[in-house]
Amino acid sequence: MKRKIERKGADRKISVAGKIGATTLAVAMIATSFVGAAGAGTYAASKNDKSSSQAANTGSYSDVFSPNSTSQKDKSETVYAVLDAEGNKEKVVVNEWLTNKNGAKEISDTSDLKDIKNTSGNQKFTKDGDKVTWKADGSDIHYQGTTGKQLPVDVAVSYYLNGEQVSAKDIAGKSGDVEIHFDYKVNRSELADGSSVTKPYTMASAVMLDNSHFTNVTVDNGKVVNDGNTSMCIGIAFPGLAGNLGLGATGVSIPDSVVIKAHTDKFQIDGTYTAAMSGVMSDIDTSATGNVESKVSQLESGLDQLVSASDKLMSGTDQLKAGIDQLNAGAGTLKNGTQELALGADQLDKSVKASGNDLSSQIQVLTPDQINAYGAQAQAVAEADKDEKIDAGAQQVTDGIMNSAVKETAYQSAYNSVVGVLVQNAGATSIGQLPADAQKKITTAANDAATEAAKEASENTTVSGGIKAGVKTAMTQTAGAAANKATVTTATTFNEKTKVAAQKLNASMSALSQGTGKLNAGASKLNSGAGDLYTGTNKLTAGAATLDSGMAQFNKEGIHKMADTLNGSQLLTIGKRIKAAADADRIEYLIGGKSAGMSGESKIIYKTAEVK
Repeated sequence: MKRKIERKGADRKISVAGKIGATTLAVAMIATSFVGAAGAGTYAASKNDKSSSQAANTGSYSDVFSPNSTSQKDKSETVYAVLDAEGNKEKVVVNEWLTNKNGAKEISDTSDLKDIKNTSGNQKFTKDGDKVTWKADGSDIHYQGTTGKQLPVDVAVSYYLNGEQVSAKDIAGKSGDVEIHFDYKVNRSELADGSSVTKPYTMASAVMLDNSHFTNVTVDNGKVVNDGNTSMCIGIAFPGLAGNLGLGATGVSIPDSVVIKAHTDKFQIDGTYTAAMSGVMSDIDTSATGNVESKVSQLESGLDQLVSASDKLMSGTDQLKAGIDQLNAGAGTLKNGTQELALGADQLDKSVKASGNDLSSQIQVLTPDQINAYGAQAQAVAEADKDEKIDAGAQQVTDGIMNSAVKETAYQSAYNSVVGVLVQNAGATSIGQLPADAQKKITTAANDAATEAAKEASENTTVSGGIKAGVKTAMTQTAGAAANKATVTTATTFNEKTKVAAQKLNASMSALSQGTGKLNAGASKLNSGAGDLYTGTNKLTAGAATLDSGMAQFNKEGIHKMADTLNGSQLLTIGKRIKAAADADRIEYLIGGKSAGMSGESKIIYKTAEVK
């Protein structure tokens, strides 16, 4: 069953497409063979031994757009409307085709045409009012008549030269950018599903343009077919359909006119051709429209969810943009900070190197000075007056020894002892291995202890008296030599220790210099990286702004507009209108009329006059 339903739907689609295609093909056929005599019938002309122009003048038109030879309709009509160059009606000729499906001897028909005549045989007819009876003798009947009734669709043709509307007379032979506009007005409505509906018609308009005079040819809602010599322009329109479906508020447009544009060096055409066809929508399956209401609530729910999700996404892009703005601001701050860090690290590196060089230089200069000072002092003591000032000198030496040598020895001994103990307690072999703050504390404690020991030593009278007696009896030279030797020994010891300290200080300064050099290099890299980060966040900020703006536009003009457009009530209305339009299209209207119970179809061909 499912396969049959699908086949039925496919057949309907093919039928609709086929009817539109047939209308277009008909226009093409007419444009190539219905020229000059406005469709003058070649069959009638040859049968009556008249020229085509004579046939046109006598109103004899053949079925150039005849119904299909295997038509299933009981009655098919082709209406030829002869118009002036701007679409004003001049004459209407109607060709009717009665299909004798059962080979009946008589066919009853209804027609209000005038000047009826048989165009395909010798069968006779009788007419009583609008009732026409044909002696068919088992054959189909083709006849022709005229009518003065209003056509169901009017075609207006207008011309534009370089953007200005002009008459057909004024555009003839002119050059420039030209336009040919086809506008349609449907004059008939049908009552369907309790409402008045404009009768649906499919319109196809065409014109042939000589390529020797026309270039840059385009067609709105249509196609240009170029065979090298001629450009066949065909456009399609559906006048009144958008109104039937109530699509005005939805923004959906359905073409209801045709515009042909070109550039010409000499405007001239043999006329235009338009075909009007009904019944295209009659094959649309509207049986499923009853299910629309049950599906609308689901659609509305889905649209609500879509709108909600879109709003959340919009909010997310706002937050993303705000976060990226903060990131960009932070990157800018980081960039400025790393620039300052790099500058400071460079200055520190230079200062450390300079300070190390100065300090090392000062230490190297200090040691010889100290040695010379001590040497000079020892020499002065050794060369003191031995005879006259021995006692005073001895006392002075004694005082000096007590205040200097003894005191210094006591100080140095106490200092070294305290330092050694404290360093050992700290778990180190030398004070230089300790942190600066620890060195400072140890030095302070040792100084305090050594000072106290030196004070006590200098105030010891027993020691002082012994020294004084020894000095008096000792040789001045020996005393001087001993004093000199002690001084030199002390200076040498100080010198060696100073060199060791200087070497360690130089090593530390070298390590510090290397560290500041690495800090400087790292700060430079950090500064460069911060610059790249700032550049990247700038681009990210611009991208986030674009995303935020685009998302806002998509949310407003896309999601929300679609949700507003496809609301449930509109869908229900459109569904009902589609059904009403299809039902109206199924109502068969023939200009010449038809009998009750008779199926029929009608096609209208409009031919406008030449412009030359």
